[in-house]
Amino acid sequence: TVLDTQTNLQWMRCALGQTWNSQTCIGEAKKFNWNDAIKIAKETRHVGYTDWRLPTIDELKTLIVKDQRPAIDQQAFPDTPSSLFWSGSPGPDYSNVAWFVCFYRGYVDHGSRDYDGYVRLVRGGQ
Repeated sequence: TVLDTQTNLQWMRCALGQTWNSQTCIGEAKKFNWNDAIKIAKETRHVGYTDWRLPTIDELKTLIVKDQRPAIDQQAFPDTPSSLFWSGSPGPDYSNVAWFVCFYRGYVDHGSRDYDGYVRLVRGGQ
């Protein structure tokens, strides 16, 4: 895991589906629609904790590193897919959209909860 000392959030170093091998994330990250991402977060047990969750959009935005591709700290989060990562924040109309960060360019947007996206879980904060 990675502890952000500014936000006091503990992040999973690898996206769900990947495994940390003491040097990097290996394996293929899995994609989930938003509803399945929420469900898998509630069922996840990792390093002895069961309180993992999808980050809020504001928490997920703290991982964006501007002017870098992928737009995330590659030492802290190696082999991060340069694509959509779900937040746990519902979109502006709350019906069938949710917020995400795309780490290809580090942009924030919302889209259909039916889209497939990657998941990096967090604990603490809120």
